[in-house]
Amino acid sequence: MINQINGKKRIFAIACIVLCACAFILQFLPFWSHNGETSSINGYIWLPFTDEHKDLGNWINSQTATPFKIDDILLFPSISMVASAASVILLIINAKSKRAFVLPLICALAGICAYNKPASLFLSNLWPVHMAISVLLLVASIGLAVFCFKKSENA
Repeated sequence: MINQINGKKRIFAIACIVLCACAFILQFLPFWSHNGETSSINGYIWLPFTDEHKDLGNWINSQTATPFKIDDILLFPSISMVASAASVILLIINAKSKRAFVLPLICALAGICAYNKPASLFLSNLWPVHMAISVLLLVASIGLAVFCFKKSENA
């Protein structure tokens, strides 16, 4: 449990929990605004053929020089979503594990990869928020890793 760790490791673990929860929630908030409608990343990934997402692909194609394919945004946001949810659960249940930093690190790296590659993701006002959360999570997970290994060396 998170209550069983103290000091800086606890601070980094709590930071990872909060940032992973934010990364998870942001996946479902409106990301693109187009033609008076909004769409979330996961809403489009999991339900691309609904009425609210019909025009999104065409709108993205008209805004970018590269043709838009759902495959461009499918992999890394999906990994980020699963890793962030699993990270929150793992860190709450077993924060004292030596490997507690692994899932937050995967979530951070997936987020950084996801939000740097496809031009379609740059069309959002929330893009900087997603990127900032991913970078902060990378820093927090590296900090947690340092204290995980430091603690294990002293034992």
